[in-house]
Amino acid sequence: MSKLEFKLLCRAFGNSLYRMNRKLHAHIISLHQSANKPAWARWLSDLYVDIIPQAALWRLLDLYIVNGWRALFQLGLTLLTKFSKDILRLETLPDFESFFHADSHIYSDSPTVLQQIFDASLKLNVHFDIGKNIEHHPTLANLSNEDLTVTPTQRFQRGLPKFINSLMGSSKVEPAEGSTQKLEKIDLLATSTVIQSDYWIALWSWM
Repeated sequence: MSKLEFKLLCRAFGNSLYRMNRKLHAHIISLHQSANKPAWARWLSDLYVDIIPQAALWRLLDLYIVNGWRALFQLGLTLLTKFSKDILRLETLPDFESFFHADSHIYSDSPTVLQQIFDASLKLNVHFDIGKNIEHHPTLANLSNEDLTVTPTQRFQRGLPKFINSLMGSSKVEPAEGSTQKLEKIDLLATSTVIQSDYWIALWSWM
């Protein structure tokens, strides 16, 4: 995804935390205000590598394949709410980062803690809400709902001519070894009576 879309993903995560626990959300905001990214940005971008023990990453990968971004939200929100009392006592962002680390004592104190975290995360019902809240990391506060719709459309429109040019034209295609026949590219769009040119944008986005 683009940088803008990733910021919207981070803001949606922050909005979910805001709805679940405003006091915790405000405290984490106060910790990462001077950083260039929200405290949970690396969780979402790196699929929790170095945040949870390696054995648990395979479980997360399974859930991510099935549930997509929801699995990332569910795990992160569960981690934050489960250890909310400890987080509220943290004073700096490095303290926060050290607390949530693959080698942290929070995972070794109990052999079943990771199982409990995953079990609890699966029960969370999360939504992708990018509505603007008053409290946010500076990099996330000035985004608008229009950004979410404009950027992907522009990106697919930029990619569309390349896709069309790869289908159209009369350039020769090299034949298979041992063959003397010359093949020509098929002019799909010019001969199609089924799909209009504009529809390729939607098709391109799905691909």
